[in-house]
Amino acid sequence: MKKKSDPWFEAVLQKYIFSDKLPPDARLLNTIYLVGLISALLTLIVRTLAGNNIYIILIVSAIFIFVFVMMLMSNLLGSYAVFRWIVLTLICDVFFPGAFFALGGIKSSVMGYFILSIVLVFFLTWGRSRIIFLIIHLALLVLCYYLSSQPFFSRFIQDNSGINIYFDNIFTIIVVGLCIGFILIVQNRIYIIEKKKADSAGKELEQRNKLLEVVNETAEMLLSSDTDDLGKALLAAMDLMSRAVDADHIYI
Repeated sequence: MKKKSDPWFEAVLQKYIFSDKLPPDARLLNTIYLVGLISALLTLIVRTLAGNNIYIILIVSAIFIFVFVMMLMSNLLGSYAVFRWIVLTLICDVFFPGAFFALGGIKSSVMGYFILSIVLVFFLTWGRSRIIFLIIHLALLVLCYYLSSQPFFSRFIQDNSGINIYFDNIFTIIVVGLCIGFILIVQNRIYIIEKKKADSAGKELEQRNKLLEVVNETAEMLLSSDTDDLGKALLAAMDLMSRAVDADHIYI
C-alpha cells in the first residue's frame, strides 16, 4: 500500500525547522520566519476587512513580502547570521515604528508588537550584541512615543478614530500571544528532540566503552593463560563478552 504523504504544513515544519541538516540558529530563524508569515497574513486580512488606512495595509504587506523573501534567500544561500540581523533591524526598528504612527501613535495597539519585538531580540541575539541591540531598540521605542507627543511630528500620525479600539487591542493581544507561544512550543520541541539525540549518543558511547573494556580484558585473559587452560580461558572470555552485549551465549 502506498504511504500517504504528509500534510504540506507538516512537510514545511520538517524541512525548515526539524530537519537534522539545519544548524540550531537556522531552525530558530526559520521558526521566526514561519510565525512572521502566518501572523502578517492574518493581520493583513483582518485589518483590510476592518477598513484600516492604506498606510498600515502597505506596512503589513511589506512585512509579509520581506519575511518571505528573507526566508527564501537565507535558506537558499545557507547564510543565517547576516539575514538574522537584517530581519531584526528592519522588522523591529523600521516596520514596527512605522506601524506605530500608521495606527494612531500613542493611542494605537502597537505596544503589543513592541513587546513582540523585544522578545525577538532576546531570541535572535546573544552575548554583547544582544545588549547593544536591545539598548538601541529600547531607545528607538522611547523616541517613537516622545515624537508622537510633539506637535511637529503629530502630523505624521494617522487618524484611526473610526476603528474599534477594543477589537484592535484584543486582536493585537491574540496575535502577539500566539506568536510568542508558538515560538516557545517549537523551541521546546527542538530542545526535547536534541536532548533525546544527546542521551542516545551518550548511551551508545557508554556501551562502546564498556565493550572495549571487555575486549581488552578478554585479550589479556587469553594472552596470559597457559596452553592447557586455553579452552577454559576461551569459555570464560566468551561468557564475559556475552554478558557485555546482553546475549545468552557467544559461539565461535
